[in-house]
Amino acid sequence: YSSYIARAQLERQSSNIAGAEEVLQRCPAPSRGWEWHLLKSWNEANLFTLRGHTWVSDVDYSPDGFFIASSGGGNLMWESTPGLPSVPGEVIVWNAHSGKRIHVLNGHQHVIHAIEFSPDGKTLASASQDKTIRLWDVRTGHLQQTLHLSEGITQIAYSRDGHYLAGGGYEGTIWIWDTSSFELLRSFESHGGLHNHDFVMGLAFTADGESLVASVNGGFLGRRFQRSAVTKWEVGLGSFQELTNVDYYGKGFAAAPNGQIAVSLCAGGGPGGRRCARSRGRVRRR
Repeated sequence: YSSYIARAQLERQSSNIAGAEEVLQRCPAPSRGWEWHLLKSWNEANLFTLRGHTWVSDVDYSPDGFFIASSGGGNLMWESTPGLPSVPGEVIVWNAHSGKRIHVLNGHQHVIHAIEFSPDGKTLASASQDKTIRLWDVRTGHLQQTLHLSEGITQIAYSRDGHYLAGGGYEGTIWIWDTSSFELLRSFESHGGLHNHDFVMGLAFTADGESLVASVNGGFLGRRFQRSAVTKWEVGLGSFQELTNVDYYGKGFAAAPNGQIAVSLCAGGGPGGRRCARSRGRVRRR
């Protein structure tokens, strides 16, 4: 079964949809799991546009591929135009196969920066500038829990096993909760020592769940970009290690599943900006 699924994926990647269909049909019916149904639906799916937000801030697929969640709404200009009132944002859950709107999740009172499905696909977390993280039941759309924090939340991340949830704030604080009880395990109040305010723009647990890697920006000082840093925290010990610190504004971030490589996309440094990547202790700039 695994070899059929792998072969069907390769056929799809080479744009051979007919070949992928032929391979899927060879799979014995009793063995056909969610991977088979997902690939089958992709082969048969038509592309469509999901409409429902005034603007979109984040999207995420459920682990089983059956749902898409999107966040948006709110006041897009809240940061650049002082005095503008905050406007509630919303989360929409869609059927990934049909594009049908399943749930509209309301409750946040400000811009929603990030959303993420739990690894088991049962819960959707949303993080907002209204200083809350909200946890939603994907099946019913009901609010399960609200975590109240001291600053706006810009990023969230689940550990691979779903045991931990981390949140990163607009002023650089990072929190880690035990998802079985939502007991706060740790909070890191100082992060990176950068200029102006330090806001977290990327979070990712390593595959073993023992470390949390974060990308933090120093924001702006006047019209000038401040430094950005990639840092690593040991979840159990709370110890801190700075992986790299660069004079450019972070715009994107990802950590490899093996926990050995973190990549930070940076802007600034002249026309076209620069892309900065950190690999096994050395920083590469391109």
